[in-house]
Order: sequence, then C-alpha cells, then structure tokens
Amino acid sequence: MAKWWKRALGLSGRERATALVTEGVVNAREQRIDRALQCYRDAVDADEEFAVAHLNLGLAELDVYNRDRAALDDDARRVALDSIARSLTRALTLDAIAAVGWG
Repeated sequence: MAKWWKRALGLSGRERATALVTEGVVNAREQRIDRALQCYRDAVDADEEFAVAHLNLGLAELDVYNRDRAALDDDARRVALDSIARSLTRALTLDAIAAVGWG
C-alpha cells in the first residue's frame, strides 16, 4: 500500500512510528535483531521525519552487518554500509541537536 494512502487512512504517523520503535527496542533487547530491524523500517515508513526511527534503524542495520559481515562479499558489505550511513545521516539531518544525547 502506498505511503500516502496509509496516511490518508490514518494508519501511520508519529504515534504509530513511536509504537513501532518501542516494539523494536524490546525486540533488540531480547536479541531478536531481525524483528527489531523490521520494526524500525516500518517506523520510518510510518513517519519519515522521526529522527529516532532513523537512528534505531541505522544502529540495527549495524548490528545485522556485524553479525553477518563474514558471510558478505565486498559488494554486499558496501551496500550494507551505505544503508547504515544513510540511516544515521538522515537521523542527524532531522535532529542534529539530539546527537549529543545519542552518544
């Protein structure tokens, strides 16, 4: 379903994104990193302007990269690192002041 359609139906937004980030954090703490990653992706889809969703997405992508990097070829590593950098850069672009608290 298109993002604009989800918004029109009221199925997305900051509240949904916040709930998804919270669900992702719970999953990450319980070592379900793939599920956490999906929650963060869904949170970004729900609210593309939510810096914390992008931050958590980038950090989860980094966790997956660290877990899987030995099995990745050079191209896959480059793609993964580019995605991590995009997510973290987007988080900083949206809320550079919060970066102090994220460190």
